[in-house]
Amino acid sequence: MQNMNGNSFYDTHEVEKLTTIYNRMIRLRINDTLKEFELSESNFFYVLLVCESPGVSQDELIQNIYRDHSVVTRAISKLIKDGWLEKKMSSADKRRTELYPTAKAINNYQDIFDRITVVNDESISVLSEEEIKQFEHILEKVIKSGIERERLAGRKISELF
Repeated sequence: MQNMNGNSFYDTHEVEKLTTIYNRMIRLRINDTLKEFELSESNFFYVLLVCESPGVSQDELIQNIYRDHSVVTRAISKLIKDGWLEKKMSSADKRRTELYPTAKAINNYQDIFDRITVVNDESISVLSEEEIKQFEHILEKVIKSGIERERLAGRKISELF
C-alpha cells in the first residue's frame, strides 16, 4: 500500500519497523528463556532491579525506567503475589514503602541474570565490538533526543541516563 507520494509506510518508517522487529525478537526469546520461572519479559526486570537495590521505592523505580506508573504497579503487585518481591513500610518514613527481594528472588537472581545476558549477547552476536559500541551510542543518542523533546513539550519524563 502506498501513500499519495508513492511511498509505502514501511519505506518511510524503516527504522521504526526494524526496531519493532528487533524488540519483538528479544521479548519472545526472553519469554521462552524465563518460562520455567513463570517470569516474562515485562516483569523479570523488576526482580533484578530490586535484588540489586533492596529497599528501593516503587516511585524510585518509576523515575529510573521508562514505564508508566500503572504498568509498574501491576507488575510489582503480580511479583509480590507470586512470591518474588515483598513490600515493607520504611522505618525512616512511614509514608514510603520499600521493595525487597524474597528468598525466591535472591536464590534465582544469578540464573535469571545469566540467561538474560545470553539472550542479549546472542541478539548482537553478529556485530563486531566496534559495531556494538556504535549501536549503543546511536540508541542512547536517539533516546536522549526523544527525552529532550518530551521535556520541551512539557511532559513529565523518567530519567534514563
